[in-house]
Amino acid sequence: MYSGHVYNKVTNEPIVGLRVSDGLNIAVTDADGAFSLPGWERAHVIAVQCLTNAHDDWYALTDGHAGEYNFYITPAEAPTDHRFFHISDSEIENVEEAGIWLPFVKKQITEHPAAFLMHTGDICRIEGLESHYIAMNYDVLGIPVRYCLGNHDYVDDRYGDYSFERYYGPTWYSFDLGNTHYIVLPM
Repeated sequence: MYSGHVYNKVTNEPIVGLRVSDGLNIAVTDADGAFSLPGWERAHVIAVQCLTNAHDDWYALTDGHAGEYNFYITPAEAPTDHRFFHISDSEIENVEEAGIWLPFVKKQITEHPAAFLMHTGDICRIEGLESHYIAMNYDVLGIPVRYCLGNHDYVDDRYGDYSFERYYGPTWYSFDLGNTHYIVLPM
C-alpha cells in the first residue's frame, strides 16, 4: 500500500482533490491532502498528476516498496488559453553541446511565453539523460520542463526505463493545467 500527503510547498497547505497514481491505480487527495493507493507489484514510481515548476518534486521512486510518500510541490500556473513548447531529438552527450541550440530555445520562450516545455524523447543515452537534467529545467528556462521517454532513452540493464525514472519520473503520466488534461506516453 502507498499512502501519504500532498502539500503546497509555498503555503504548506494540503492540496485537496489532486490525483496521485502508482501507474495503475489512481487516488484523489482528501481534505487533509491525504491519499491511499492499494499497491501494485510493478509500481516503480508514485506521481502526482499536477504540473509543477520543479523537475523532481512531483514523483517519488518506490521500486515496489510500500510505504508513506509525502509530496511538497509548487504547482505551475497557467491561464486557460495557455500554450506550450515542444522539442525532440536533441541528443546531447554533454551540457556544452546544449549551448549550440539552447540559447535559441531560451529566446523563443522569452519572445513567445509558454506554460511549459515538453521534450518528447531521444534525450540519448545516460550522458544525455544527465546533461538534459542540468541544462533544461525550470531554473534555466524559467518554465516547467517535462520529458517523455524515446527509443534511445532505454539505457539500463535492470529494465529499460530505470535510468529515465531516476532523472525524470514515470515514463507514462498525466497532469492538468488550466482546462487541459495532458497525457504523456513513451514515444
